[in-house]
Amino acid sequence: MNEKKRLKRVILILIIIILLPAIFYTAFELNSLSHNEQMIYEIYRQQLDVILFSLNQYIWDYVNGRVSKLEDIIYIDKSDIQDIDLREFFNENRSITLVFISDSLIQNIHVYANQNGNNIKNQLSVKLQSLFLANKNLIQRLQQFRAKGYKKIESLVFDDSEGSISIDEKMVLFYLTQRGVNSVHLVAILIDNRTFVTEVIAPKLAEIAGEQFLIGVFNPQTDETIYSNTSIKYRDIKQIKKLWLFPDYVLGIRTRGKSIEELAQDRFYSSLYLVIFLDIILILGAIFVFRNIRREMQLAQMKSDFVSNVSHELRTPLALIRMFAETLELGRVRKDSKRMEYYRIINQETERLTRLINNILNFSRIESGKKEYHFQALNLNTCVQKVIDMYSFHIQNKGFDLRVDLSKNLPGIQADGEAISEALINLLDNAIKYSNENKVIHLRTGHYQSNVFMEVEDQGIGINEQDRKLIFEKFYRVSTGEVHNTKGSGLGLSLVNHIMQSHGGKIELESEPGKGSCFRLVFPIQENKAM
Repeated sequence: MNEKKRLKRVILILIIIILLPAIFYTAFELNSLSHNEQMIYEIYRQQLDVILFSLNQYIWDYVNGRVSKLEDIIYIDKSDIQDIDLREFFNENRSITLVFISDSLIQNIHVYANQNGNNIKNQLSVKLQSLFLANKNLIQRLQQFRAKGYKKIESLVFDDSEGSISIDEKMVLFYLTQRGVNSVHLVAILIDNRTFVTEVIAPKLAEIAGEQFLIGVFNPQTDETIYSNTSIKYRDIKQIKKLWLFPDYVLGIRTRGKSIEELAQDRFYSSLYLVIFLDIILILGAIFVFRNIRREMQLAQMKSDFVSNVSHELRTPLALIRMFAETLELGRVRKDSKRMEYYRIINQETERLTRLINNILNFSRIESGKKEYHFQALNLNTCVQKVIDMYSFHIQNKGFDLRVDLSKNLPGIQADGEAISEALINLLDNAIKYSNENKVIHLRTGHYQSNVFMEVEDQGIGINEQDRKLIFEKFYRVSTGEVHNTKGSGLGLSLVNHIMQSHGGKIELESEPGKGSCFRLVFPIQENKAM
C-alpha cells in the first residue's frame, strides 16, 4: 500500500514538474505560432500589395505622360485643332487606336486614327459621341475637377455588344484639357487593351517579377490570362488588385512554387512538428524517469524484504541450534537415539545456514565483479549424484519423494562443479519450499543435439506467466498467493541464472499454476571458457 502511495506521489511530481510545463509550453507555442504566421502572412501580403500599387502607379504615370504629350501637341502653335498632326504620336504609341477631340459641348468634333483605325474612324466617332452623351455626369465631374486645378482621367469600357463594328477589346480614357480661358476641350483616347498590356505593362511586370514572383494581368470575368511572366492561371492567383485605368482587368501576383498562405502554413506545421517532437521527447523522458524511479523504489522495497527474509532465515536455524545444543548441554536427553536425532537436526540447520551465507557471499562477489569460476572436465551425472548423496536426507526429512533418472553415457562438459552443485541445490530447495501436499520431486539428466541438461520438476504451486521472466532478477519474489507466505532471500534463482550465463548455458522453465514447475539447466557440450 505504501509503495502505491509513493508511486502516485512520484507520478504527481512528474506531472507537475515535466508534463504540465510541457502542456502549457505547447499551448503557448501553438498560439504564438498561429499569431506569428498570421502576422508574417499579413506583412508579406501588404508587401505584395505595395508591388501591385506601384504597378498601378507606373501605368498611371505612363498614361499621364502620354496625355501631357498629346496636350502639348494640341496647343503648341496651333490655333485650330483640325490642323493637328498626330502621326508621330500614333507611331510612338501603337496601343492607341483613336484620339477624339471636341469642345466641351461635344458639338465640334475631330477624330484622329492610326492606320488600323482609319477604315472605321467614322463609325468609331459616332459610337464615342454616343458614349460621352450617355455619361454626362462623368463629364460634369471632370469639369469640377478641372475647375479646382486637377486633371482627372476617367476610363470607360468601349461597348460593342451589338457587333456592328469588328474591333478588339478597347478602353476609352477621356479627360478635359484647357489652355487659356476659352480653350477647353474634351479629349478621348481609344486604347487597344491587349497591345497596351503587352507593350507597356509587360516589360515592367517582367522587371518586377524577377526570379521570385509569378505576376500577370487577367480578365476575371472570362478567367483569361492576358499576360503573365510564366504559365499561370487566374484561379491560381491569391493576391489581386484592379487596374485603375482598366477596370475589367486585374493585376495578380504570387510567389514562385508555393503561395504565401502555403508558405506560412508550411512554416507553421514545421514549427508545430518540432514542438510535438519536443513534447514527445519530454513525455518519453518523463516515462523513462518514472520507470527508473519505480524500478529503484521496487529495488529498495525488495532489498528491505531481503533483509527481513534473510534475518528470518538466519534466526530460525540459529534458534533451533541453540535450543537443541542447550538441551544436550544440560544432559536432559537420556536416550542415545534421541541425542543422535538432535545432532542430526543441528547438523542440518548448520548446513542450511551455510547455504544461505554462501548465497549471500556469492551474490556479493557477483555484484562486485569478483566472482570466479574454475572450469574443468565434468560429468553432469557425477555432480548430480554428489548433491543427492549430500542432500537426500534433508529432502526425505521434509517428507519428499525424490525420484532420480540419470541418463547413461552422458557427454562431458567444461564446468565449475561447485557452481553447478550450488545451482542444483537452489533448485531443489525451491522445489521443497513451494510444494504443498503432493511432495514429489523428479531429478533428471539427459542430452539432445549439442547440449546436455539436468532438470528439477516439482508438483507444487507453479508460477504465473507474468512472473516467469522476473523471478531470475535479484531480490525478486512473487508477492501474491502462497509464495508470499514462504520465506526466502530472493537470491537463489538470480544466482542460478548468473551461473548458467557464465557457463554459456541457459535456463528453461515450464510451469503451470497449481500443477508445478520444471526448471531445466542446459549446457553446451563444446568447451566452455571462464568469463
